[in-house]
Amino acid sequence: MEICRSPARRQAIIPNWNYKYKTTRDGCIEKRSSRCTARGDLMRPCTHFDPMRTAAQTPSHTARRLLYAEAARNREYIRSFDVPGAYLRAPTDPRYRVVMKQPRRADGTLTAPGNLVLILRAQQGSPDGGYRWERHRNARLTDWGWTVLRSEPSLFIYVDKESGDIARLLADTDGFLMTSKSKTTTRQTY
Repeated sequence: MEICRSPARRQAIIPNWNYKYKTTRDGCIEKRSSRCTARGDLMRPCTHFDPMRTAAQTPSHTARRLLYAEAARNREYIRSFDVPGAYLRAPTDPRYRVVMKQPRRADGTLTAPGNLVLILRAQQGSPDGGYRWERHRNARLTDWGWTVLRSEPSLFIYVDKESGDIARLLADTDGFLMTSKSKTTTRQTY
């Protein structure tokens, strides 16, 4: 959680504490846990978003089959990996920031009186979260030397300057599929 100042005209969500007790067979409390959750049922629906920007681009079936065929023909290694919490890594749009009133500590005090808590996980449910993640992902890949193909916007090419090895990367919504001749290139390029 991140503490922030109260945004103008923004209604803060009410926090809720959930407590859980784990007991032994004889009924003694063995373990206690608690977590603070936001009352999402009190959120107002979003009314200002572009419906054409609601999802990240996914590769075509043809591009996926082509990548597998090229990897098989050239006897390349195939590596698949996922980006956990991909939408959370994208820069947030201030219009979709969700704030929550600070939860009280056990002694009843607040961490920073007068401030609110910015909920970063709310980006995952924002209308253009996928679009923002795609833009962020593509910018990072081009910064790292990957080149996007014009014919397939979710397919990237990387040429290793030392060995001349070519790596191909198919970017899905929150995962990647990479092919390369050597195992070291598939490990070092990301």
